[in-house]
Amino acid sequence: MTDSTAWTAVVAQQGAGGGGIEVLLVQFGPIILILVVFFYLMHRSQKKRDREREQMLDAIKPKDRVVTIGGIHARVVSVRDDGFVLRVDDDKDVKITVGKHAITRKLGEGEQGAPE
Repeated sequence: MTDSTAWTAVVAQQGAGGGGIEVLLVQFGPIILILVVFFYLMHRSQKKRDREREQMLDAIKPKDRVVTIGGIHARVVSVRDDGFVLRVDDDKDVKITVGKHAITRKLGEGEQGAPE
């Protein structure tokens, strides 16, 4: 049975009073269920990533090395409520202030980052 003949059968049943809504639910119910489950799983994984990012940002303390959205490697000088003060260059004592959302990741001990 092709799609066009199946659709013709649905339309014929609706015209004959054969409960068209029930037929539509039977046909499209599994698709709707799959979409609902798919969006639920996507939302759940996004919330997990957001929670991990918040934990990473809350764990940043002075002397940690970080990378900003723009790719700047720097060392945290101080932590503020709304952001961080970062030292970009130790020799010239260049500091910048960035918002918390501007930090992409925290560098580990073995990773390359800002010069010490």
